[in-house]
Amino acid sequence: MVHLGRLASMIEADPAQLLQPIMRGRDLLLYFRGCVHKFGSPGVCEDRINIFRDHFPPPVDQTDVVILAMCCGNHFGPPRTLSHCEGCYDNFRNVNGSNVSCTAAWPDVSFDEGMRRARFAFAPRGCGSLSYRLLEAIGAGSVPVLTGRGTFVPFAGEGHLGQLWARCVIHTPEDQLPQLISSLRAISDAEYHTRLLACAQIAALQSHSTQVMTEQTICIILYRIVNFLKRERKGELPVWLSTAGSALRADLGPHSETMRVPYSRVLMSQCSRVGVPLVHP
Repeated sequence: MVHLGRLASMIEADPAQLLQPIMRGRDLLLYFRGCVHKFGSPGVCEDRINIFRDHFPPPVDQTDVVILAMCCGNHFGPPRTLSHCEGCYDNFRNVNGSNVSCTAAWPDVSFDEGMRRARFAFAPRGCGSLSYRLLEAIGAGSVPVLTGRGTFVPFAGEGHLGQLWARCVIHTPEDQLPQLISSLRAISDAEYHTRLLACAQIAALQSHSTQVMTEQTICIILYRIVNFLKRERKGELPVWLSTAGSALRADLGPHSETMRVPYSRVLMSQCSRVGVPLVHP
């Protein structure tokens, strides 16, 4: 995915041809394998249970849809859990002295295999409003489908990076989940290729790296500040981002010497490298 993302940024090519290596063997429409926990304060961690109970009762009766909600932790007693998780502990239930898998009726497709075979990866919220499954899906060459109360697409579509995320992720409100599978089947090849290319470009930025993610966040804040000041100043950039700004010593890359350069050039270089080019006159 990193390689494809870099190619997409450098050359003009037919998306279908460019993505062919990553598209091979994608025989699953939608895949999920992950934990459903019954813990935490009411209203905080119960969202995933509600999503699967209301919209994906086991098993989903379509051979190319694998939704494997694992019963992680203790599922004894109240509050209410998923029907197949009742009386389970770490996805096993004691039946006449034998441990039986609580998801035995579901297709047993491993996480790595499922993510490699799926066109779309289901990413329901857990205890927080985002899921690291977005990055796992991107890394495996699958388009993530984000859902859940209070969820949002990273960086809110702001700047180049935010637009990549908006094109990559399918963000589905919970009330539209009953139509999710049919809507995924209706997506054209052209739209799917556009989304997958955006995901590849996110991967090429090394967005899975904590350092890169931190720099992206700082640069998005700078992007907001710059655009706010431009509006306030009727298009004029602040001094600290213009060529008249202060100079400092900086290393602009592995092949450049340390030198005194305008502050604006350092910011432009660093933010562009992580996918957030700042506004420049």
